[in-house]
Amino acid sequence: MSHAEREDNTAIVQSLAAGFGLEPETLTDDDLADKRDGKQDTTQVKEGGGGLSDAVLADRVADDVLAGQFCWTEGLGWLKWDGKRWASMPEAAPIEAVRRYFIEWHGKAARRRADTTLLKALSGLLSRTKIANVLALTKGIVLKDAADFDRHPDLLNVGNGVVDLTTGTLGKHDPDLLMTKLTAVHFRANAGHADWSAALAALPPSVADWMQIRVGQAASGHMTPDDLLVIGQGGGANGKSTIFGGILRALGDHAVIVPERVLLTNPGDHPTEL
Repeated sequence: MSHAEREDNTAIVQSLAAGFGLEPETLTDDDLADKRDGKQDTTQVKEGGGGLSDAVLADRVADDVLAGQFCWTEGLGWLKWDGKRWASMPEAAPIEAVRRYFIEWHGKAARRRADTTLLKALSGLLSRTKIANVLALTKGIVLKDAADFDRHPDLLNVGNGVVDLTTGTLGKHDPDLLMTKLTAVHFRANAGHADWSAALAALPPSVADWMQIRVGQAASGHMTPDDLLVIGQGGGANGKSTIFGGILRALGDHAVIVPERVLLTNPGDHPTEL
């Protein structure tokens, strides 16, 4: 074989190796000749090539399996994009995604009648230890800072999109916004309800408008400037449950009920609980 022919073969080998996620030295001229002769339709994996090492596989898995679907944070653990928000997921979820990916990879090689060396190497990917080791290395690749999530005080993530509270306009859900919270309802501009109007009407006239504004402020991520804590009081059937129940329903994950001991404090309560 001439020097020029060997250079051409080297370029082809490197191209094939890159496409298969392997290092160039994992292919040989003999392998390439077999591919041209139709003896095999995929690459051979040589010992020490590094193509199926944990470190190399981590990059491949991060790109092909996790990118845009899973991320990992030090504070929140594994998160999965569900089409509307980044939802907390047990580690079993990305493990299952990687397991299926390796099974599919092995299956495709088997259907192409790959050589036994390659099939044996790919079979080694199907062990629990291999999957766990590769996934552990992907954490640094898909890492995100927990402090970067839910940092848009003027955006409200709702069932049918993302509302800009400064304009009242509805945009699309976007994974790049890094939102983990979601309301329980869809947004409808200028929506109203008779029960809500009746509940506000039960308040003193001087309070009703202010109360609705305060609820709107609660939907944002901004602290109120007056440092006032709103407490509903009075007997039954006066609209408290209607107002606060409606707020909790509308805001979903953005609202929370806390036990009264958080406000009253008890010296005996553990600091972590508070």
